[in-house]
Amino acid sequence: MQPVAPPSTRPVPQAGSLAPTPLGGEKPGQVAHVNTIQEPRIAPRSQFRDVVNQAIDAVRARGQGIDPQDPDRITDYDTYHSAVVSELRGRGYNAAYDGEELAVGRANDSFNEQFDISTSTGLVRRFYKSWISPPVWA
Repeated sequence: MQPVAPPSTRPVPQAGSLAPTPLGGEKPGQVAHVNTIQEPRIAPRSQFRDVVNQAIDAVRARGQGIDPQDPDRITDYDTYHSAVVSELRGRGYNAAYDGEELAVGRANDSFNEQFDISTSTGLVRRFYKSWISPPVWA
């Protein structure tokens, strides 16, 4: 893994600065283990939960797509999701947002993890949704 610059020295991601989402869709033989609110331990233990939470915290601290009076309230979904993806990519991870879930993984891993990082009511969320193999990357 390549060294990653500390958050204070990395450039701040700008909304709309991401390349198109590099997702390849479902693949033959793909396996998914999906957590639910009622059954949150179906998928294997998350390897990326901490880094996803750190990325969310960095975006909240910078106020990207976030209400300055309420850091748990999203005011601009596109800016928020793009900033989280950019933060993860800046830390050396594969990351993409498909409009519903955040996909996170590392180069050469045989899987990726999916996270739900926002609610339909405009709140920041931190839910580990699923584990998928092979990964969704194109």
